[in-house]
Amino acid sequence: MSEPIQVTDGTYLVAADGSHAKCYEVWVRDQLVALRALAVMEPKDLLSQGPSGSRPPEQTDSQTDEATFAKQLGNALNAMATAGDFDQLVVCADSPTLGQLREVMSAETKRRGCRRTR
Repeated sequence: MSEPIQVTDGTYLVAADGSHAKCYEVWVRDQLVALRALAVMEPKDLLSQGPSGSRPPEQTDSQTDEATFAKQLGNALNAMATAGDFDQLVVCADSPTLGQLREVMSAETKRRGCRRTR
């Protein structure tokens, strides 16, 4: 089991897989944690965009779409970090999505406490 993650008010929690992501803002009061839904993110313009880097020949169309969405999500998180929308970020994602997100996340986004959870 992973170590507990300490979160503070205003932490963003993102639950994602290769097809969509849900973004929440965390509020902590007297050891109780509340989540406020901020957004549901889904892939956009998959035909006109591609994943980061080159596509391996053995990669399926579905895997390419998932990688493209991870790039879109990473870019959205980078924009939020740059805008100062959150001080801390917790991402809950399957391993392939998390790996693809890491490739796209800026140093600023990673600095804000991106952590791996299972």
